[in-house]
Amino acid sequence: MKFLSIILLLYHAYTAHPSYISEEPKPMREIFDVNEYNIEDVVNEEVVVSKYVFDDEIIEVVQEDVIPELCYLTSDNFTVYNSFLLDRYCLEELESVSPQCRGFKCELAHYFLEHGAQIYMDFMNAASYKEAVEVVHRELSVAFEKLNMCTCGREFFKALFKCAPFYNGNALFALVGDNEDSIVAYGRAARHLDLKSASKFFDKLMAGVCAKSESGMCLNSIFNGFEELTELLETTLEEYEDYDDGDRKHRKSQEKRCDALFGSIRTWTDNDDFEELDGEEDFEI
Repeated sequence: MKFLSIILLLYHAYTAHPSYISEEPKPMREIFDVNEYNIEDVVNEEVVVSKYVFDDEIIEVVQEDVIPELCYLTSDNFTVYNSFLLDRYCLEELESVSPQCRGFKCELAHYFLEHGAQIYMDFMNAASYKEAVEVVHRELSVAFEKLNMCTCGREFFKALFKCAPFYNGNALFALVGDNEDSIVAYGRAARHLDLKSASKFFDKLMAGVCAKSESGMCLNSIFNGFEELTELLETTLEEYEDYDDGDRKHRKSQEKRCDALFGSIRTWTDNDDFEELDGEEDFEI
């Protein structure tokens, strides 16, 4: 009887806590090696509204340090004591953007605080690779529209690239533990890098992403392609073991998927124009 009572007690404990029931695997957590404890360090779940919010420590840092600096600090009231992320030169560059975009950095901080935790958990809880890509697609599309990334985002990143070689904010000193040699090394490396060309490249990339397309914006067209690719990958790779057990029709279907997925790679590697010349790889366009 005692053994039966224990069994019944365990059964009731199990059914009373559905969290003990195994869940479907979440591939994004497996890829980034994120477990439940890592999740709890970043976000808290508000069960009443079914919404995730950042951990209290993250909220405190953003509300008390990041937002005041990005929203209210100006070159007129700037000191080394009331700033952390920005230095005076970067702040002046960010203030030099067009009037309609001067509030972008503040809006970005608020958007991160309001939506960041939910985006993070939607991505980590994705049940498939395709669903994870869909989350990134959806959230980027919304952010691009709400934050006016195609105009203000481009100006913001131009300003950051311009001030990066001369950056000496308190955040940099904290990052290297106030090590003077590391500060000097950063300055030397940043001045030798061709950040002007990198800025032009990134701006052209942003312009291309924002260009109009059949899907409304090129960003949507790119992610539509990614979603089709991930669906193809999942069907081809995750169901690979089913090939031997399938009938002739199923095998033909899988073979066509493999050809569609790997055909372009095979075409590239089998191209006669792809040769090695003097130890270097070259090809004709």
